[in-house]
Amino acid sequence: MSQFPRRMSTLILCALVMLTGAAPAARQPALDAAEASALRRQLDARFEVVPLARGLGLVPRESRGLIEIDEGVVSIEGRPLSGGELRERFGAEASLLLRLSYLTNADL
Repeated sequence: MSQFPRRMSTLILCALVMLTGAAPAARQPALDAAEASALRRQLDARFEVVPLARGLGLVPRESRGLIEIDEGVVSIEGRPLSGGELRERFGAEASLLLRLSYLTNADL
């Protein structure tokens, strides 16, 4: 994929997230051990966690499909989702996905 469409998608997603009021002030620093362990337990209960070349993949245990988290962008089938779309599609699990989107790829 060329850089221009990816960059444009990222810019559009950031604008949408800001409009929904879900934009973080800045990326969160790395989690401490207790926070990382709690987050991992929450993820393992709901998703199969798949390391990707860039970012992290999550496969919901109750449905099919891959949720990708890369550089703060949450996407499904290559389509970035806004905070509102995440809430609409995933309900209570959206907050978990949004927490992950605030982390850098190195911290995933």
